[in-house]
Amino acid sequence: MAKQIKTQTQKVETKYDEIKYRCSDPKRMVGRYTAEAVQRTYIEDFVDEKDGQIHSIERHETIIQSGTEITAGMIPQIRFWMQSGDIKDILISNQNRQIEEYLRPYCVPFIVSIKVGRQPKKVVVQANSLKMAIAIVADHAELKDKGGSYEITSAKMATKMIIIEDTLRKLEREEITKNQDPMDRDLKQELKDRKEEEQEEQNPANRYYQIDARVSVEVDENDRSLDVPRTFLVRVPDADLAKILITKWIRKNIRERGKDDEKAKITMTLDEAVIYNCTRVIPRAFTDEYLKHEELQRISDKLAYAGPDEISKLVDRLYIAKKGETK
Repeated sequence: MAKQIKTQTQKVETKYDEIKYRCSDPKRMVGRYTAEAVQRTYIEDFVDEKDGQIHSIERHETIIQSGTEITAGMIPQIRFWMQSGDIKDILISNQNRQIEEYLRPYCVPFIVSIKVGRQPKKVVVQANSLKMAIAIVADHAELKDKGGSYEITSAKMATKMIIIEDTLRKLEREEITKNQDPMDRDLKQELKDRKEEEQEEQNPANRYYQIDARVSVEVDENDRSLDVPRTFLVRVPDADLAKILITKWIRKNIRERGKDDEKAKITMTLDEAVIYNCTRVIPRAFTDEYLKHEELQRISDKLAYAGPDEISKLVDRLYIAKKGETK
């Protein structure tokens, strides 16, 4: 009779099996992995050549990289750092994770295909990652669409696209009132302009245009960009108005940088203007709420494993983020 061989399958581990904790006992660290880069903090004195005074500065040095296995041979050095006060503890994990997700410090457009019921839709959204783009589109669809169920079928980044949400009327009003005291404006005219702007945004004649153009902007001798290819996405009745809208939008950006837009030389050559077939462009304000929540979550996650010296700094960041000051 053939002898049966028993095979033992190895357990598949995921992030749900990870155990992280701060440890100040070097012996308990052996065989574990660092869950973050270990930095030692020390004070360095230096003499200022101008006044001859001695000044102290706090320095930080990475001594162990994240994802490093702690071996018995490392214990004497770790114990020395602890005894000298360079480190207090180490965040360790039972899993070896050596990389982390890149958090883009700015948002880029994503084009997401979603099927609502049987109807395919193409949605443009601004996000700092593919994960966030998919989450926003799903959230927005649940709030705005009908059809029983939905499925996101694809998503891709469109880094070269510039989305302009402003309307012509809004930018024209900003130009007229940029140097005017708000208290001096006529309230009735202001309300009338805002109502007309809302009607312009809801006008079914307005379509999304993809404008491929070469743009030259010369503000001064130190601030110039010549013949740069750009792709804009705007919502206007026709391509001619799109060019006007883009020019006004560029001038607005110059003003926001604290420069004089009236002295700026702007030239634009349209290479192509086509109607952009998409169901909707999700407003940037929707994305901003996600960015705020993401920052809050990131700080909360760090607080869970923070050392005594980090807690006060993280609490301050959490307070600022909750007040809505996160960019």
